[in-house]
Amino acid sequence: MSNPARVTSIDAVHRFRISLREYSEQIRDVTLALNMELRRVLEWIDHERPAYWRASYERASLELVEKRNELERCMNNTVGDERRSCFAERKAFERTKRRLETAERKMRVVRQWQYQLRQEMDKLQSQIAKLDFMLDDDVAKGLAVLERMTSALDDYAG
Repeated sequence: MSNPARVTSIDAVHRFRISLREYSEQIRDVTLALNMELRRVLEWIDHERPAYWRASYERASLELVEKRNELERCMNNTVGDERRSCFAERKAFERTKRRLETAERKMRVVRQWQYQLRQEMDKLQSQIAKLDFMLDDDVAKGLAVLERMTSALDDYAG
């Protein structure tokens, strides 16, 4: 004859099953939040940043034309036989030119970020999908086994 089972705490199995279910729900909440955050980041890099730097580039382009015109007016404006130095106008023109170059550079950088971010996000979403599958399949099966086990233990103890 086989030895009888020595179950010392059916309650511990019940608590473990409840804890596993709660843990599974928490992980599902985290993966959902992570997917939402990934979409938010993607929206930011695909739409908000390009629009911001495009608008910045356009503003700087228009301002550069104005500053160039101001500089040319200053250089063409002579007082007697003397030409003005137009220092302030040159500085404003150069500052605006740097802003335009910065906006151009940032637009290129954002395009690079879009590519790199998409690659990394694809990898991460693949891992999240594996975790979701594990929750749907393995953990669900484990919970079913624990349910049957606790039911059998309850019957045995009763």
